[in-house]
Amino acid sequence: MAGRKPTGSMERFAEKCKPIASGCIEWTGGTTNNGYGLFSVPGRTTRGRMMTAHRWLFEQAYGKQPASIDVCHTCDNRLCVNIAHLFAGTRKQNMEDAKRKGRLGGPRKSKGEAERRFAELMNWWAARSTKVIKSKTSRKEIP
Repeated sequence: MAGRKPTGSMERFAEKCKPIASGCIEWTGGTTNNGYGLFSVPGRTTRGRMMTAHRWLFEQAYGKQPASIDVCHTCDNRLCVNIAHLFAGTRKQNMEDAKRKGRLGGPRKSKGEAERRFAELMNWWAARSTKVIKSKTSRKEIP
């Protein structure tokens, strides 16, 4: 039925998923501050509780995971909820995977035009601020 609200958790989850060309299935719902999908799961309270979307899906497929286990992405896409791209690992294994792929210990690689433009803006602002500090003039006087 058109306009019908989904009743089951899996049905609600599926409505927030969008396949993309890379093979990932990206989460289109809310996200955490560091870019992972967030999903509201029924709980004992009226509001339920929030879980990362990829972890919730992984636990639906493979059962509850201990808190000491991370649900990791082979694709390195934090929004991905493609079960084929997820695996369980310890925090140490997750960090070793990130290091092996060059995602630790240096500046992050730009993933798109918006990030590139933001980086340019930050570099411009840093250079401008440095000029202000060195010259002890107001920002209005510096182009």
